[in-house]
Amino acid sequence: MGDRAQRPGSGRHQRRDLYAAACYRAAIATHLGLPLTAETCPVVSFSISEDEFRGLPADKLVGQLGCWTYFESIKSPENKKFIGSFQTWLKSSTVPGIVKEGRVTCSPMVLSYDGVYLWKAAVEKAKSFDVEKVVAELEKGLSFDGPGCRRAPYERRHSRGR
Repeated sequence: MGDRAQRPGSGRHQRRDLYAAACYRAAIATHLGLPLTAETCPVVSFSISEDEFRGLPADKLVGQLGCWTYFESIKSPENKKFIGSFQTWLKSSTVPGIVKEGRVTCSPMVLSYDGVYLWKAAVEKAKSFDVEKVVAELEKGLSFDGPGCRRAPYERRHSRGR
């Protein structure tokens, strides 16, 4: 699979695209003498997480908007616990190549976490690892409070936030 940041539409490419959009807008605005700034016309990114923002020049992004399924800044006891557990793991991790400085949690981490805990709850309720029994429990409407929100299965998709 390779490094996720190398694939088009993710990681480095998203950061570059958001920065390029902000710079392009600024260049056009300057050329036309228009007051287009983050305050008057912000760029909205639908596919960039807090962790990916670390690679961007913060001073050029003040006022820009990001839409994502989770941000570390969510205030909840579950999120506080999740962040603490991640930071504890990060400090003690010996996995080669992990960037430890300035790391934050992000949506892909939380979605993975949520999926495991929904599956765990379904297995416990089914008292079995049998796929049909686990799916049946998911479809009955299990939920739990995850780091980002209350999580429950969608019909036929088995996951959603509330």
